[in-house]
Amino acid sequence: MPPKLYYPNADELRAYTLRFHGPPVPVKEGLWFQQHQAALLSLANTDYGRDLLCLDPRSQRPETITRLTKNLCSYYLGQQNGRHYWATDGRVGAKWGNVIRSRWLEVNAALEQHRARLYLGRLLKLPRLRLADGRVLWPVAGGITTTAFPDPDPETTTVDGDIGRNSVNESFALIRSGVANLVRPSGTLVASHLGSNVTSSNYFAMFRFCALFDFSAIEDINTKESATYEIVVQTKADGFAPAGSVSLVTTTPASNTDLVAGDYAQFGTTKQADDKTVASITADNVTYNAWTMNATGLTNISLTTVSKFGNRTAYDTDNAEPTWTSDVSSGITVMPTAETTGTGKDPKTVLIHSAATFVPRVTIF
Repeated sequence: MPPKLYYPNADELRAYTLRFHGPPVPVKEGLWFQQHQAALLSLANTDYGRDLLCLDPRSQRPETITRLTKNLCSYYLGQQNGRHYWATDGRVGAKWGNVIRSRWLEVNAALEQHRARLYLGRLLKLPRLRLADGRVLWPVAGGITTTAFPDPDPETTTVDGDIGRNSVNESFALIRSGVANLVRPSGTLVASHLGSNVTSSNYFAMFRFCALFDFSAIEDINTKESATYEIVVQTKADGFAPAGSVSLVTTTPASNTDLVAGDYAQFGTTKQADDKTVASITADNVTYNAWTMNATGLTNISLTTVSKFGNRTAYDTDNAEPTWTSDVSSGITVMPTAETTGTGKDPKTVLIHSAATFVPRVTIF
């Protein structure tokens, strides 16, 4: 039977302890797969890696492997009729955890090579800096850009969509605190706005938009430098006084891959970026509108789990009812989602990060 843990030999332990002033620290199995996902996928999509990790050879499964955990392997099958499809090989036991334990020295050596290739590849993609006198400087580190989109239906890791109270006749307080009666986790066009009724001081609609992003393929030793949250808007409205704005907030939906009515109450009020005025939003169904995240927003981007953000009108976020006007609206009335074909209009978060200085290490899981 293969060993359940890899035990460094005495010389390895002694060298590690002297170099890092302490013995190696065990890492939980699930966390280990998250931390090393990028290098694992790079390795798994080679002939050598498939043989080493006991995966189907590419002659049998030519599809790209997009996820590997201790007991799951996902293959991307492609896109058809605007939808993305995956096939997942799942095992009751920790098949790939056990394979890596039993072949630890070979796997660890291969992963180190693929980490180096990934890092070099990211550096080569960084933009050149051209000085005024024409000289070109190449950056030596940092500035790696990773863009994440929510999954289209059927969602496997992340979801986007809107949740709202619609076609009602309620006060601002009631529509803000009520229960959603319309949920669209798979709609192609959604909204984030407030709309008034013809009945004095009442409102007919309040919508909030939710978008989740997965950055877990980035090793969590990276430093998050900056980030923008970006959406394409098709139509907007700004009928109230004072003029409207749209906030970027965090969300905590019950599921990472679906939305339910109860998620209407799971939107935060702490702003993850400066509000964007409705007047400044471009609504041409092409241009991305960006919220540059503040320190709080950057902190809420996770490199180990799903990051969860969303939009609500500033009236809604601040619990500040506007001056009521009959039959008007404020906010984003139509925006495309991840359900649209391709990713050219999908909500996205763009993260700029830098890799930490390479340090040899022994990891036990």
